[in-house]
Amino acid sequence: MLTTQFRSAPATWGWACPRNLRFEDDLGVAILLWAGEDRCDWFVSGPDVAALERRLRQLLPYSDLRSSLWALDEEGSALLDRVQAAD
Repeated sequence: MLTTQFRSAPATWGWACPRNLRFEDDLGVAILLWAGEDRCDWFVSGPDVAALERRLRQLLPYSDLRSSLWALDEEGSALLDRVQAAD
């Protein structure tokens, strides 16, 4: 899905992980992957709640995102609660 619905943005190496991959879409949603040898941390951001919610609903079936994503603020937590509860 990442390669079909997102554009690759410049990757970096060395910090915070050996490989740091970036993707972005036409809605303004951006994904940063800190790709390490034994883990991958996802950071997902967007220009507004609607765009972010749309993409999160599409992303949650992949890997363990349904249980591993968390938010930094109340609005993000409410968004994740809505998206994770939907099936």
